[in-house]
Amino acid sequence: GVPVSAPGDLRGGDASVNAAAARAVFAGEEGPVREAVLLNAGAALAAYDEALGADATDLHAAVARGRERAAAAVDAGHAEALLARWATAAARLRG
Repeated sequence: GVPVSAPGDLRGGDASVNAAAARAVFAGEEGPVREAVLLNAGAALAAYDEALGADATDLHAAVARGRERAAAAVDAGHAEALLARWATAAARLRG
């Protein structure tokens, strides 16, 4: 299951605070923010798989599988690499 955390553990802030939190998760920092990110990503992946025709009759298992896939992607550095590519693209668009 997902560890219980205090509501304040997930409180964001301004853009720089939220960006720092995302970077920390992508860099491997453990904690409630990572768990929330992975749970949301797991649910999104379960919905995506269902849209592609996967059997998601066991929603709990489908989200758990999605969470594991998301954790593997984050832990392998894929999220951090994608964020870097997006930042580079945004900088180019700004000129």
